Amino acid sequence: MKKCPNCEINYMQDNEEICSVCSEKVSPKTSKSDSKTFYAMGLKNGDIIEFIFNPEFKAKIDGESTVWFEEKEWHLTPLMKELCKRTGVRDNFGSGFEVFRFDKQDHNLYDRWNRYNLSIEL
Repeated sequence: MKKCPNCEINYMQDNEEICSVCSEKVSPKTSKSDSKTFYAMGLKNGDIIEFIFNPEFKAKIDGESTVWFEEKEWHLTPLMKELCKRTGVRDNFGSGFEVFRFDKQDHNLYDRWNRYNLSIEL
């Protein structure tokens, strides 16, 4: 074992270039391409998404992570909480991506993100 040349504090195996503590700092856990944003799923400003429990509630994409709904800019999760309250749907979702969809091809925006990113990789 030898000391890490990067931090000069932690020890590392002979076959490692830097210690595990430094390597976590250098390589982020998620890359920018893994970010789940509207743009990363092929949506653009002006596209309309709908609340899956009541399709009458629609929001317009207004940025990478914001929508326009009832003359106000929202992030999706707070809007999800508001619409769950209005419709009486139990709010046990972790993200607004679970309860909105762009089109009937996908159950929700997570499905859209997975389908869109899979098609890019092929």
